[in-house]
Amino acid sequence: MPPIVQKGTIKGVVKEARKPRRDKGQMRWTPRDLAALLWIGEQYAVRLDQLAVLLARLSSAPTQTPGMLREDTVYKLVKRWEQAGVVKYAVLLSQTPSWVWLTREGLEQVGLSYRFWKPKAQGLAHLYAVNQARLEIEQRYPTAIWRSERHLNSERGFSRKQARGPHRPDAEVEVEGRRMAVEVELSDKVSGRLAAILYELARTYAGTWYFCPPATKGLVQRAIEQLNPPAVRQKFLLVALSTEGDRNTRRTTPHPPPPPGREAAGEA
Repeated sequence: MPPIVQKGTIKGVVKEARKPRRDKGQMRWTPRDLAALLWIGEQYAVRLDQLAVLLARLSSAPTQTPGMLREDTVYKLVKRWEQAGVVKYAVLLSQTPSWVWLTREGLEQVGLSYRFWKPKAQGLAHLYAVNQARLEIEQRYPTAIWRSERHLNSERGFSRKQARGPHRPDAEVEVEGRRMAVEVELSDKVSGRLAAILYELARTYAGTWYFCPPATKGLVQRAIEQLNPPAVRQKFLLVALSTEGDRNTRRTTPHPPPPPGREAAGEA
């Protein structure tokens, strides 16, 4: 007499044998994924061509184009992130690459408690320039600790009501044991306002990198030259800013501003 089999037992065994693995369909995050997503979240957003540079830097294998991942490879990776629900991307200005930013789920995935932010066309030029400054500083100083504007706003509880409070730089960076400020100046400021900002930066930081395109370089240089005493002027260094979209521009690598009392303010 054949053994008694409870109803559904054989069917259950077959079903168990064909059961898919538990993590099927789930994103398997790599260290490069997480590092890139964290970078994007800290900076608000990143343009696709800058992301290609960042990903190449985070890759363990050599890239076909030195210092940059191929455009189609970057796009596939961004699509994979989008499908996982951690990023959004869109072309925000005509005839320019797409921008990528984190969703609320993406911020949570990399442990960032920032409020959700969606980019707008206004302000993208400045954001591109700040991202460029970070890429260039981190290229020169891989161990530098970068604190983005978004981080500083969150840390200090910044709000629009506090916009007239102490000046907040575009970023802070700790490099070679010194706390530096990073500023990107794309527009003309009233000379008196710029001078007040420079004095405040000199009081607060060991030095300041000022990234400027040719259009504003002269304004900032003149403002620095008028600072007194000379020790204040020595805490600033102008850095030529790579023009947005100009891939043929030679990218400069900044050096730490000279310490007070040793050299005059200069350029990198």
